[in-house]
Amino acid sequence: MGSVSGVTDLVLIDEHSLAYFAEIKDVDGKLSDNQIAFRDFCRERRYPWALVRSVNDMADALREWKIHTREAR
Repeated sequence: MGSVSGVTDLVLIDEHSLAYFAEIKDVDGKLSDNQIAFRDFCRERRYPWALVRSVNDMADALREWKIHTREAR
């Protein structure tokens, strides 16, 4: 029930004001056409975007994006 159709469920902003986008889906969830368009928009601009289906997926994305968490320390 996001406010802008297609924009990811989670947007993280780091200490340098850089944004990271995570779309959260269950195991069988599929991206809508608007979500695919937003993903492609992000990829074309090299904005970090991830499809997250589990806590492990989110941890992998955070590692890939080099965002440090308490668990990683």
